[in-house]
Amino acid sequence: MARVCGIVGLGNIGQAVARRAQAFDMAIHYYNPRSRPDVPYTRHESLVALAQQADFLVLTLPGGAATRHIINAEVLQALGPQGYLINIARGSVVDQQSLVDALETGADRRCRAGCV
Repeated sequence: MARVCGIVGLGNIGQAVARRAQAFDMAIHYYNPRSRPDVPYTRHESLVALAQQADFLVLTLPGGAATRHIINAEVLQALGPQGYLINIARGSVVDQQSLVDALETGADRRCRAGCV
């Protein structure tokens, strides 16, 4: 089964990431405010829906007030403890406290399943 690379922000950089991920036989899914009929990738209507499908969630969106903390607790929970968050965007797009909480919760789950 192919891994899913979920890309948040499918501009020039997002498309470059998609091409590289395709070289690893990954399925490309994306979230973008507007549909991109010029690309052959699967679009999701929400970040949560994308995160639920993604093995790797790659952030390539611009920073600023409109995207501040767009990656929040709900998105991180949808990504789950087995998902990878790769942020090549601005740090402000990720809610830092939600990320810390998700990392701590994920570590607790793994340890209950067999840490020494």
